[in-house]
Amino acid sequence: MMNSSAEHARFAGVVGGVLSCLLLGLSFLPAQGADTKNDFSKLAPIPDAEAVQGAQPDSPIVGLLRENRYLIFSAGYKASKGSDISDYLRLGYYDFYDIERRRARVRYLLYDSKPNRPPWRTNLSHPPMNAPYGGNCRNGPIYVPAYAKGVMLDATWSVEGSLLKVRIGEAVHEWALESVPQKYFKLNGPYRHFSTGSNTIAGTDFGWAVGFGYLGREVISDRISLADFLPRYRGDQWQNNHWSGSAAWDLTHPSFSKSYFTQQESRTPTYPRECSDARQKNLFVMNPVTKKRDMPMWCQTTMLFNYAPMTNQIVYSHGGHDYNGNGCFDEENHTLQMFAVMEDSKVGKLVWVEHFRQSRGYPIVSVGRYYQD
Repeated sequence: MMNSSAEHARFAGVVGGVLSCLLLGLSFLPAQGADTKNDFSKLAPIPDAEAVQGAQPDSPIVGLLRENRYLIFSAGYKASKGSDISDYLRLGYYDFYDIERRRARVRYLLYDSKPNRPPWRTNLSHPPMNAPYGGNCRNGPIYVPAYAKGVMLDATWSVEGSLLKVRIGEAVHEWALESVPQKYFKLNGPYRHFSTGSNTIAGTDFGWAVGFGYLGREVISDRISLADFLPRYRGDQWQNNHWSGSAAWDLTHPSFSKSYFTQQESRTPTYPRECSDARQKNLFVMNPVTKKRDMPMWCQTTMLFNYAPMTNQIVYSHGGHDYNGNGCFDEENHTLQMFAVMEDSKVGKLVWVEHFRQSRGYPIVSVGRYYQD
């Protein structure tokens, strides 16, 4: 099912509330101290006169936006002030609600890697791991990644050739149209200042950046399950697993197949399996017969559906190794948050972010997508 160069990437490959009209404006999760403080708190208001510059009525992008109002995206980037550098993640969508006046809103969750936040614990537990060892324990709770804050901002936009430019105060986000049939966009480099073109905005230097975006017609859907997924997806994933904000991100190409998961109609379908590697001695557990650590370790990945309060298009994944070797999944491990793009009542694509706290002081972070050609 999966092919990835590293085991942690494999779990990101297995799987990676939104719109709130309340005061918080954005809630992908039950409130746990998140706020709606503007991500660019010093930015100037948006001049109305600039809202229509550059957009052409017959542009392919404008045509797509008339039929598909939302650009659902995941993004990762580096930002620094002086020597203080960190990786950031965003998961959310742009709402192009007024095509004629070129008005939009952006809503997203912001993840800041530097604090190395622990994941949030849900009130739901993993299904049984069914490992052939241990088992004198209870499976632990499903965890979801902890974001720093929810953000909701007004924006204007324009089109220049194949570029969709979204201006938020002094910041410009550029998205390049990669495929009209797939309605697929890629982030076109770091955020930049609208007048200078510099990657320095309000005293923050924006560096390396990557992002995946798909247009969709809705961001609030009916209840979904794994049964609504397509049989198989290809994937792209950028990941920093080097425990440093200054480290480079690596590209892998995980895949996803729903056939490996049990209880596909369940709210918590799961995929327990043996996941040892003869090259890694730490991926074996104590064998009660030989009294040696020569029994293959098991892993488990559980997906969580219909949990985010404001949209069922948010899907969570929590998975990893049974490092403590007790035969139960009761460790933090990899936590992903995914945003499904619905197409004809099916999950056509997904974008996701991963934030995995590490004991070394800096988390593993990932940005990815699943798709079919």
